[in-house]
Amino acid sequence: MEQLSHKDKIWMNARNILRVVINDESLYNRWFSPIKVLSFANDDSFVLGVSDDFFAEWLEDNYLDEITKAVRQASGINSINVKFEIVSAHAEAQIPVTK
Repeated sequence: MEQLSHKDKIWMNARNILRVVINDESLYNRWFSPIKVLSFANDDSFVLGVSDDFFAEWLEDNYLDEITKAVRQASGINSINVKFEIVSAHAEAQIPVTK
């Protein structure tokens, strides 16, 4: 069985925190389940991949604080900043699309 990377473990734990905080399964499934973690850089940037600009903007406008708190809690690092990147429709490769 494949082991999860450090960034994937953080995101898995953060998603569990968000599921409790959101407390609305439909909302959680629509907006949070599709998010993929792309990278966790040395500068404490935690980059999440979403499908399009609308998705990114909606999350930033409505849940960026909650997502950031959950990632910080899951990682134990209070300086982490969450960023969103648009990923292609063929997300299997998880290659960010430049805007």
